[in-house]
Amino acid sequence: MKTYQNYINGKWMDSLSKETIKVEDPATTNIIGEIACAKNDDIDLAVEVAKKAFQSRILVDMPILERARLMRKIAEETRKLAKEGGTLLCYENGKQISAGISEFNSVADTFDYYAGLTDKLEGKTIPVSNSVLDYTVLEPFGVSAHIIPWNYPLSMLGRSLACSFATGNSTVIKTAELTPLSATIFAKAVENAGTPPGLINIICGYGNEAGAYLVSHPDVNHVVFTGSVITGKKILHMAADKAMPAVIELGGKSAGIVYPDANLDDVVESARHAIFGVAGQICTAMSRLVVHKSVKDELITKLVDLSKSLKVGPGYEE
Repeated sequence: MKTYQNYINGKWMDSLSKETIKVEDPATTNIIGEIACAKNDDIDLAVEVAKKAFQSRILVDMPILERARLMRKIAEETRKLAKEGGTLLCYENGKQISAGISEFNSVADTFDYYAGLTDKLEGKTIPVSNSVLDYTVLEPFGVSAHIIPWNYPLSMLGRSLACSFATGNSTVIKTAELTPLSATIFAKAVENAGTPPGLINIICGYGNEAGAYLVSHPDVNHVVFTGSVITGKKILHMAADKAMPAVIELGGKSAGIVYPDANLDDVVESARHAIFGVAGQICTAMSRLVVHKSVKDELITKLVDLSKSLKVGPGYEE
């Protein structure tokens, strides 16, 4: 069984407590690996190096186009590791290998996209009077903490990290304890791209311990969270106590609306991906259908036939 490490200050590190978290293949419940379990001391270290990296202004003062080139290099290195990372993601998460590879490629696409934002972050001048010069300057927050969910562990990581990096913040990422291994492959891409140490730190720990401690840390200036409503409320309270900005994405109950003239086969095909994909564990899952009574019975029959036709099994069987 392979033991994976946290990525702090450009180095691979065991937990200072020497504790680990065992990771299961959800299809078989077999243990496929273990990872260093970050405790308070590890989080203190990760936040400290992130703060020092930010205060050194290495990213803030980096020429804008150089920052963009670095982000595109991270994207390039991520694509090189997409097959390795996507396969590991399949084994720890349960989704298909092809879907895991797609997630890694989506991270690369996101870094490419936000690389194009770096030279377009501009303040503005505000006309007050001829004798007054009034202008705004955009500044990064500092240390940004990102708590990542287990359903799309790479896509969600890339979505928030790329934006944070493009705007000059240093980052501490806490991966989900159920799916932390694939993020270590992304950390390899960060390392291979020559990213200066301390700007991107990736750790794993339990949400109610490491996550809570990270959000409450006095040197964390900003938090991003995707997950449950219950946990999101707790994080918002903690952020409010610190007067700290928080970006929170919680669960939803998306509805499809079916009119009497709808093509029901198209509705069924939409449902296949929108509620059965990733076992329905999607923030935008189409978990309800509001259906006109004239087509209700026919649609129910088609949906039942669809559900009976689906094969449930390990993602590595595609």
